[in-house]
Amino acid sequence: MGFSLLILSTIPYLLFKENATMSTFLVIIIAVLGIGAMMVPATIEESRYNVLKKEELLFDQNFLKELTKRYEVIKKKYAAVMIVGFCFIAAGAIPFLFEKKHIISGELVQYYPYCTV
Repeated sequence: MGFSLLILSTIPYLLFKENATMSTFLVIIIAVLGIGAMMVPATIEESRYNVLKKEELLFDQNFLKELTKRYEVIKKKYAAVMIVGFCFIAAGAIPFLFEKKHIISGELVQYYPYCTV
């Protein structure tokens, strides 16, 4: 899904050649969605810790339940923060990469003060 969105992000560039700003913003949005879609599987739990779930740990049952609940809450919160943060970094970097490759020569100069704050 993520790679498909990254490939599809080239379509606005091809369709809106006369309006470079519009095509650039659409490319950025679609590319960031693709990068976010690729980051989601990185946050899904892997199977390498299944052994720990099958074996009995030497914890008090109440403490183990509390620890498990806290871990799940923290894991969900930080996974979402990581995905959103990485998408923001990608959204900020893509316009500068376009400018460096001379794809949108000077179209986004008026937005630079917002990007560098």
